[in-house]
Amino acid sequence: MQREGVALAFGDAAALLVTNAASLDALNAALQAPVPMDRFRPNIVVDGAAAFAEDGWSQLRIGNAVLAPVHACGRCEVTTIDQELGAALGDEPLRTLSRIRVREGEPVFGVRYAVQRPGRVRVGDGVDALD
Repeated sequence: MQREGVALAFGDAAALLVTNAASLDALNAALQAPVPMDRFRPNIVVDGAAAFAEDGWSQLRIGNAVLAPVHACGRCEVTTIDQELGAALGDEPLRTLSRIRVREGEPVFGVRYAVQRPGRVRVGDGVDALD
């Protein structure tokens, strides 16, 4: 299917959700109780970048694949559900995201990416932000 000018194999906004470990650390610093990354269900987690650096990346090379950003990922109530328990545990982190990370009227965390050049991506691969 085509969505936002990008060919997709899934009926979602983009093929991949990329998050940043430092961004989670920054969010957790604003919360009374930290949340794990699995609340955001990313495909790829980048480590070693500054908090929210993902907002400005124009392309990513991971392994031999190249990814292009589509848009920031709007978040919903699913982020309030403990993934192991399958139970909602209150209104965090959505309430805090709604205060500190809003784009186009919705709370955001992570960036959705389209595959620009297919390739193999493995755990531990280096990540290069390309201009």
